[in-house]
Amino acid sequence: MAVARWPPIYINRLMPAAAAARQDQGRMVDAAPGRSLSRGGRIVDAYAALSRGDPDTFCRIHDAQVITVDPALGNPVGTTAVLAEHRSLLIAFPDLRYSVEQVIDAPPYTVARLRVQGTHRGAWGRHRPTGRLLSALLCEVCEWMDDGIVTRRRYWDRRAALAQLGLA
Repeated sequence: MAVARWPPIYINRLMPAAAAARQDQGRMVDAAPGRSLSRGGRIVDAYAALSRGDPDTFCRIHDAQVITVDPALGNPVGTTAVLAEHRSLLIAFPDLRYSVEQVIDAPPYTVARLRVQGTHRGAWGRHRPTGRLLSALLCEVCEWMDDGIVTRRRYWDRRAALAQLGLA
């Protein structure tokens, strides 16, 4: 079956994930039995799981050997690295929330623009807690193969985030 690459499907923050999934032409099967979601819908649900403090559910949409392209992290490979990253973030920012502001679904890619917010209450790498609020925009470009994300390319302003926390 041929997959149309255009037009991409735009999902914004005003459209609930379920409604967006119904409008998308992509067909993916979520971890929940009998529930079919688009790739964009799966991204929205995965970040909702992270906001609930559930990195294990977040990792279910990733291929076991997923590559995260983020020079600040050294480009880690595998879901074990994804789990470790998000577990450490939840220690540093226990109230961390991800708000998906926009999703562009253009197979085999899904692009998500997110706002990340949380209070720095635990160690984050070599940085001690500051008690300050972090609010940053993040863009993630995900490449899919079959039912999983094989590459995550992440773009965000790390220096601005550190400045908000009084660390730059």
